[in-house]
This record gives sequence, structure tokens and C-alpha cells, in this order.
Amino acid sequence: MGGEVETMIMNSARLTSLVVALVVAGSRAASWPQSPAAQSPSTAQLVVHVTGLGSSKAPVRIAVYNSEKTWLQLPSARYITILDIESGQVDWTIEDVAAGEYAVAAFQDRNGDGELDRNFLGMPKEPYGFSNDARGIFGPASWTDAKVRVIAPMTETTIELQ
Repeated sequence: MGGEVETMIMNSARLTSLVVALVVAGSRAASWPQSPAAQSPSTAQLVVHVTGLGSSKAPVRIAVYNSEKTWLQLPSARYITILDIESGQVDWTIEDVAAGEYAVAAFQDRNGDGELDRNFLGMPKEPYGFSNDARGIFGPASWTDAKVRVIAPMTETTIELQ
């Protein structure tokens, strides 16, 4: 009879562990919108300011990447938006961004074709920029130069398009 009691206690402990694991996993999987005040220490607001838009009213396209491996591979961007502009600056606030390293690329789509137009040498013909105002010498800015450390409660970055 002592062996049966021990087995029941062990099975009960395993079941309790399983229930706790499922509850924890379920709570992590659920993604409920939170107000900035209710954000956990592991999430933050990321605010992207884009300046240097001049008088053009053409939209600004912004992509936020969370990996050097996927840097500037648009389908792999973590966050993407297209913003209409009213003045020489636009601001984009992203809620509940997991703390970590990110890099941002932006350009003003002056002809509305959805792509950064380039001349015959491959140089951009439309205003563009990267977080930290990083610039590449013979190409786009590197991940290392453009990355921004996102920490709670809020991280801001400004990109001046050139």
C-alpha cells in the first residue's frame, strides 16, 4: 500500500507540473494589447522619428529588423509601415516591442512605386536613411552601425533622410 501512495503522489506532482507548464506556455503565447503603463519590463515602445522629408508629400516606408541575418530583406522585417506625411517629419510608435537589438531602414517613395529607385550606378534616387543615421560607403549601412538597443519603457531613434 505504501508503494501505491508514493505512485499517486508522484503522479499528482507530475500532473501539477504539467498544468503549471501549460498555463505558463499559454500565457506566453497569448498576445494581449497592453497600454504603455502596463508593459512588462521585457517590452518597450519603439518610437521612430523620420526627418528630412522636405516639402514632398510622398509617403514614407519604414521597416524594422530584429536580426543581422535578415537585415534589409524586406519580407523578413519584424515591423513594416507606410506613413503619409503632413510636414517635414513623421513619427511611428510601435507598442510591445520585445527588448533587444533592432535596426531601422526608411525611404520616401516619391513616385509611389513601392521601391527605392536607383540610378544606373545603383545609387538611390529617393531620400533614404537608417537608424543612428548610419551610412554605408559603397552600399547600405551595416547592421552594426544601424542597430539600436530597445529597452523599456521607451526607446527613440531618429532617421534623417538624405
